[in-house]
Amino acid sequence: MNKPTLSPNLSVLEQVEQSGMKRLLAIGVGCQIQALRTVEQELGLEQLYILGTPCVDNVTRAGLQKFLETTSKSPDTVVHYEFMQDFRVHFKHEDGSIEKVPFFGLKTNQLKDVFAPSCMATTEAMACGCAVVTTPTGFGADLKHLQDGIVCGFNDLEGMERGIFQLLEDETLREAIARAGYDRVQQFRWELAVKKLEQIYLTWLQA
Repeated sequence: MNKPTLSPNLSVLEQVEQSGMKRLLAIGVGCQIQALRTVEQELGLEQLYILGTPCVDNVTRAGLQKFLETTSKSPDTVVHYEFMQDFRVHFKHEDGSIEKVPFFGLKTNQLKDVFAPSCMATTEAMACGCAVVTTPTGFGADLKHLQDGIVCGFNDLEGMERGIFQLLEDETLREAIARAGYDRVQQFRWELAVKKLEQIYLTWLQA
């Protein structure tokens, strides 16, 4: 996989292999499907169906330009970018230099019309039952401080450090935030997403 993801949709592969299932429909973004393809031959499937969904990287040209202008120090010289495993966006420039911008430094309060909030790592961590320390980034912009998570200002490294230690030292708070966060993101469950996607495809077929 070329990006970090906490999505649980690949966690059932061991069960698939043991069940003797012969046909499987997989729904996911590109990096998840790429990972699935690497083990496809080991699953004993007769047929694998793929339904791809857009990734956070897939934006319009206008959206891309807005992203570059609000994130990179030299947007006009960027020739490639990638959300990487070190939780930073790597921008490659025309001169070969690499600019690295932390995920938490993204000004997504200005990019709500570019990136889908549900694609961000904060949402995925909450779905895994983790109490989060975040900035007003993507879905983090809608979180209530000390209720759904600990929300710090952009580039507030000291505040982020305090929030992490607060969760480490206060088990009651950590568990309360984890529970509230988990409940908050249930609206993004795969079952609901699949139903919505199914309705979209059915509408297209009936048109």
